[in-house]
Amino acid sequence: MTEKIFYLNQEKTTLETTVSQVRKGKGKIGLSFPQTIFFPEGGGQPADRGLIQGERWWMQVEETREEDGEIWHWGKIEGREPVGGEKVVMHVDEEWRRLMCEQHTAQHLFSAVLERDYALSTTGFSILPDRIKIEVPCQDELSPLLLNDVEAKVRAFIRERLPVRVYWENACTRIVEIPGLDRNPCGGLHVKDTGYIGCFAIVRFYRKNRDFWRIEFLAGGKLEKAFREGVKTLDTLHTMLGNDLVEGATRLVEKRENLEEEVRNLREELNETRALLLENQAETKVEGKSIVRSLSCDFEDLRMIVKKLQEKGISSLLYNDKGQLVSCALSPSWGEKVGALLAECGFRGTRTPHFAQGKIENMAQFLDLLQKM
Repeated sequence: MTEKIFYLNQEKTTLETTVSQVRKGKGKIGLSFPQTIFFPEGGGQPADRGLIQGERWWMQVEETREEDGEIWHWGKIEGREPVGGEKVVMHVDEEWRRLMCEQHTAQHLFSAVLERDYALSTTGFSILPDRIKIEVPCQDELSPLLLNDVEAKVRAFIRERLPVRVYWENACTRIVEIPGLDRNPCGGLHVKDTGYIGCFAIVRFYRKNRDFWRIEFLAGGKLEKAFREGVKTLDTLHTMLGNDLVEGATRLVEKRENLEEEVRNLREELNETRALLLENQAETKVEGKSIVRSLSCDFEDLRMIVKKLQEKGISSLLYNDKGQLVSCALSPSWGEKVGALLAECGFRGTRTPHFAQGKIENMAQFLDLLQKM
């Protein structure tokens, strides 16, 4: 069993200890210790990040998970491989720990207001890289006015600096309580009082399905970071599009549509020219005019050129260096022979007696057989 120092002293972010066990798996090393300051992933809260240092080696901790009471720290080793019994020093990323505590405590506060004032319970919670989400069972509509009201109440409780009490009710049940507002079993880490959350904002909400709504929010340092990034993005957009972003974006969209139309026209002209050149190279046989060629074109261009050759009364088989192939046979006998060869050479795609499009695995074999035919 690993002793969980993060429960005994949440402020402790450096610890000297010894390696208990070493595991290997999927290109990583797993280490366990008699005690740890690394919080393992669980209850919607991501694991701590940080560093473990030994003599002539160190490991950036990428995963921390609990298995049957033992906490395993996984990552890639730089230097020699660690061994059981040797001394190490753990360092937890303090900023990451603070961010996770802010988000988790904000969720308790947010969910408590939803439950107390609007009878909306929280059935799911997860801290994601760019947002925090909760799931609320509700078949009715959630109005923006209701959520604006909830947001204002959460911010008011943050300003009040309500205490956040953490204690063990018994040997198995750990309680997190905001007196007078929230009391729930929870294994996560939290700030000392709501004032440490700092700021809070609902960023979006939407119906997950008929029975549930998903509400996403940010708090504390994560919200501050998102705000700074948003300001930078707006400054960049103003530089590119001018003061009126809507007008600038509209101009940009129109310009893009005009360019796309111009590209389509040029592509049409280019493929028309390609078809004319291939028409002049087509061979006349018993089945009629036909041509087989490799072209440096993408799949859509091959389709377009084959269609133009079909309109000119020419059977064609065009392919590129990616193994993509398009074929149109105006003669049934020619089409049947080509189809039989395609089936023999690992063709995957659409095929009829007159038409084929898709990808061929063994192009060299196919072309050799086609030449002999």
